Amino acid sequence: FYINRDADERYIGCIVGHGTPATAAIHIWNAIPTGGGVYTKATVTYADGGFNSSSEAGSGYVPGTYLSSTTATDYDVLTIQDTYYITNKAVTVAAHTAPTTYADRHRATVVLNGTTNGAYKIIYDADTGANDQEKTYSASGATAVTILDGLKTSWTEPTVVRIGNTLEFTHTAPFKVTVESPSGTELTVYQDEVNSINDLPVDTAADRIVKILNTDADEDDYYVKFDDTAKVWRETVSPKVSVGLKEITMPHQLVCTGKDAFTFKPVTWVKRLVGDDVTNNHPSFVGKKIQQTFFSNNRLGFLAEDNVILGQAGDYLNLYATTARTQTDADPIDLSVNSTRPVTLTSVLPATQGLFLFSQNQQFMLFSADSGLSPKTALIRSISNYKVDTKINPVDTGTTINFVSKTHETQGFTRVFALVPQGNNAVPAIVDIGRVVAEY
Repeated sequence: FYINRDADERYIGCIVGHGTPATAAIHIWNAIPTGGGVYTKATVTYADGGFNSSSEAGSGYVPGTYLSSTTATDYDVLTIQDTYYITNKAVTVAAHTAPTTYADRHRATVVLNGTTNGAYKIIYDADTGANDQEKTYSASGATAVTILDGLKTSWTEPTVVRIGNTLEFTHTAPFKVTVESPSGTELTVYQDEVNSINDLPVDTAADRIVKILNTDADEDDYYVKFDDTAKVWRETVSPKVSVGLKEITMPHQLVCTGKDAFTFKPVTWVKRLVGDDVTNNHPSFVGKKIQQTFFSNNRLGFLAEDNVILGQAGDYLNLYATTARTQTDADPIDLSVNSTRPVTLTSVLPATQGLFLFSQNQQFMLFSADSGLSPKTALIRSISNYKVDTKINPVDTGTTINFVSKTHETQGFTRVFALVPQGNNAVPAIVDIGRVVAEY
């Protein structure tokens, strides 16, 4: 691969893959010789990027692990300023394992919404049935604090803490809490979910996580966590889902840190911060192999099988939505091509009209039906059905996109075609520019 930074720094790089991480290497030479005619070899440092813990790699991570393929065409290099993204097409992308520490119905919050003279009752129902309890407090002109303190004492099994106008029940085993009050509205209780954000108290236990249901549809659910410092509920991710992509299976970075100096390391991809597997799912390349990484429309993009994935606009390393409550124009775009035959996308070239996508037997264009590319406006349509050599990437020559057609069906001969864009929503023209050559 070639790196052209400026007049003083131009480099030629070579990836040497190997089955043993310790023997994998990246060699880089400065293509501009010194005064003595010597081509300087750059220093390449290999860093684990902080992903050498047992939770990430099992027994410590060696960056050379990602350079596992010994086939040259298995590597793709994308340049964005001083950073070069190296993709190993032989590596299957994985997500972090979902946590197992969170358990349903281990917490309950009783909320006092007002005070009225009469009896207040809390009934604690343990799943085992071995320690069911109830507490009643009769109020006559009592304050909220007096009522809650009267209901808080003498519980033998759950831990009960008063915070503001709430009582927080916690236990190591699942349980259920019900309440009774003079008019039926003074006391309310919730455990892991509520119907509306308005059902939550203004003060509660720090980091308390609750699911907001809204309606019966899963698509409008979201999660909130209580920020005890600011005393507000903030949107968060479900405590039961994976936090995001496993960095050691994703493209790695080669960063230029100075003249003749580079560092190769995993990328710190943004974690999934909100939602769950319904409202903010993993990118569709999880469980698949990324074929190419590209940059377009201020987004970092990926090709994987028949899918095109583009991350957050302006936030290159974020492949998740920023909120599960609505879809924004900056959110990731994740589309699959529509074809009657099996398709594996192998290369992409950005153009004014959109993204030209190439597979072995069919070509597509990803474009916007509106002025800007967004999850709501992005479309993919088929534009041609030519054979394309998957080992030679198409080349943008300015006015045309040239690609090589060479398969067993062409009987060993090579043909070169030029794809000529014709404007928005117009089918491009295809010119056989290799026709003048009798055979090659």
